Amino acid sequence: MPSGRTNLLKTSPVAARRLYPLEQRARQKGSNYDRIAIVGCPSAMHLATGVSRNLKVPLISAEIGKSPCGSPDVKINADLENHWVFLIGNANQGIDVLNREISELESTVLQLGLMGPKRVIVTNPCFHYARQDRIGEEREPLSASDMAAFLDTLAPTLAFGEHQDRVRIYQGRRIIGTFNTVDLHNPAIVGFFRTMPVNNLTLSKYFIRDIRRRFRKKLDEVKLTPPDLGRSKMVESYAKAIWGSAYAEHLVQASKSRSGHNVVGDAALIGDVAGKIVVVIDDIIDTAGTIEAIVYVLKQSGAKEVHVMATHPIFSGQAPEKMNRILNEDQVIDSLTISDTMQLRPEHQVEGMRIRSAVPLLSSVIERIYLGKSLSSAGLVYKG
Repeated sequence: MPSGRTNLLKTSPVAARRLYPLEQRARQKGSNYDRIAIVGCPSAMHLATGVSRNLKVPLISAEIGKSPCGSPDVKINADLENHWVFLIGNANQGIDVLNREISELESTVLQLGLMGPKRVIVTNPCFHYARQDRIGEEREPLSASDMAAFLDTLAPTLAFGEHQDRVRIYQGRRIIGTFNTVDLHNPAIVGFFRTMPVNNLTLSKYFIRDIRRRFRKKLDEVKLTPPDLGRSKMVESYAKAIWGSAYAEHLVQASKSRSGHNVVGDAALIGDVAGKIVVVIDDIIDTAGTIEAIVYVLKQSGAKEVHVMATHPIFSGQAPEKMNRILNEDQVIDSLTISDTMQLRPEHQVEGMRIRSAVPLLSSVIERIYLGKSLSSAGLVYKG
């Protein structure tokens, strides 16, 4: 270990805790700091790198190629036996890569299981098929449930590695596999899992902090609204955190109709927004049809400013063009803030868009899981 870091740990415990939180606390627990690793899938390396730097823990890249028949060929060049492994799964955009990423996640988890880790904790920032969380028409598949059932099949691998007899190597200590995801489209998706422990993480703590800082001198003028009825409870939790018992005065309700899958009809507003600053909060911007419809209604209703915040920038189809139009051309909204839970492709960039990093959230979650601390008490999981 470099002498500079050694002196820091000896002479300045406060600074050491700030700069090397996981290492310092691991030492206090009597654990081995070298037994922790962050493994990043290719399109999630921006998150894995940030977490690794933030916590000062080793970063390992999962090299994913293709075999001649097209199946994933995963290589992880590291010794992970008896390690705590935190895998950050792929976070790419586009239906063209969605199913490939699911296959790559499975192959990576199975590969890790063969390497004898102590525990494997998987974080897939955006849950695949999250929008297929309910049956809209007769005989329509409930794909979110099917995805949860598929991930459940990986639970034995996450718990004990590929071979069940590996339990004996660990002298009976149970190795619990956990699946983390961020801001599920429907929190009820957690109930689709049967054997896998699931944490529905949320960026609300960080978005709330952004709202307070940005509008700190005019919070009385701010109103929050979901883009539709489905996100009402989430936005209500934001309002309660910011304004406490007076939260109801700062809520506006929006609703919409659909004429088909991903086709938005009319949008309506319940509440007065004239002369107010309105923040629209959503979990996903997919086709951007809902966001586009509601922001025009807000402006027509007299809103002084309109701001949009969303966690997952899926940006399907013409979504980038729509967001560019309402932000830069028509200037219907004053700001657009999304997170980096997904890796933005060049063609999905929107000029003037703000990025809220998910790295602080993932870093806190990893640290607390390793130390056996509560995620709920720190406001890192969705409570409803």
